[in-house]
Amino acid sequence: MFLYNPKDKRLLPPKRIQWMGYTVNFANPYSVLLLLPFLILIAVVILK
Repeated sequence: MFLYNPKDKRLLPPKRIQWMGYTVNFANPYSVLLLLPFLILIAVVILK
């Protein structure tokens, strides 16, 4: 469900099944910073 791989330096590595898209590598701190604005945007849209 979650990807945590410190050896993989990619922010958004592809999923094992390519047509399913990409996932967030939580071992990379920059990818978490990339995810935060999307979560804030979703929260703002829901709360309005």
